[in-house]
Amino acid sequence: MMNKSLKPLPNSFPDLGRDLYQRIRTPLGSPPFWNTLVFGVIVFGGIAIWIEFLKYGFNLPGTHPAEGIRTAFNTYFPAIGCASALQLITTEKDNQDLRAFGYAASVSFFVVCCLTLLLQFNHPYLSLIVGIIFSILAVLMWCIANGLDDAYSNFTPDASLGGSVDERLMGTTSGFKV
Repeated sequence: MMNKSLKPLPNSFPDLGRDLYQRIRTPLGSPPFWNTLVFGVIVFGGIAIWIEFLKYGFNLPGTHPAEGIRTAFNTYFPAIGCASALQLITTEKDNQDLRAFGYAASVSFFVVCCLTLLLQFNHPYLSLIVGIIFSILAVLMWCIANGLDDAYSNFTPDASLGGSVDERLMGTTSGFKV
């Protein structure tokens, strides 16, 4: 029997939504963020996808390009998505909602990866479509995990307020005794 004096827990889903939105929106004006996202995550992280597209584009003999492209997408998203989700779990020590989101995302990426690899035998095009959609979600997960990282911010919180950090500070230490 449930104790009627217990109050329901507060709904923290709106807070989680705001956190996720902030993590996606905040770095949009940061060139270092875009550089890392485009070159590090999409170009270099997706190198297998690009190689398979080149094989398809040049119609190289002895290869079945559709299988290669499908496999490349279906192995790209768990690598990027799960790693980013685990990064979120590791770095967000004080935000239990984000940690729970990261855990749910990593399990989801893993389960969908297993399903798409099994699905490709009987439904290859559906497997490819799911792989592409989840690859986009994996890149979004990377943005969530890295969006508020100080490495992508031009703001220096330790800088003095009200002037250049290169100028000498006013006052002296004369007359100071220890």
